[in-house]
Amino acid sequence: MGNSVAYPVLRTTDAAEAYAQAVRLCGMLEERDDEVLLHAELFTVADVRRMAAVLPEGPFDYLESRRDPATGDFADFDLDVSTAGDAALEAELSLSLMAEAPLGTVEERFVRALGRGVAGIDWGAGGRTSRSSTRTAWRRTTV
Repeated sequence: MGNSVAYPVLRTTDAAEAYAQAVRLCGMLEERDDEVLLHAELFTVADVRRMAAVLPEGPFDYLESRRDPATGDFADFDLDVSTAGDAALEAELSLSLMAEAPLGTVEERFVRALGRGVAGIDWGAGGRTSRSSTRTAWRRTTV
């Protein structure tokens, strides 16, 4: 049984700087999982297009829950972002992405593809049952 306390070690709006610091901290971990968890909020069509180039399978979903007006059921995001037109994507914004990827395969491209939404990369340590991890998260802001 552990204590789940997070300690911020760096505050920045620079995604590249946050990523570099997280990579440095991950180098200190005794163990690391073979996968990372990536998540991002996507507010523009350009955000979605850049992220789809990195993680074409997504999965992409609505950032906020939506309901079907006719049935009241929760609506699923079912557009194929790689083939949908800009107008169709614009009508569905804002979206989110949460995906697992093999360690070391997409993290740098993911950071370069970020827009202005909150995003993060979680590097787990010690297997799925462990709560130890290095996490980097950021929000880009206009200064």
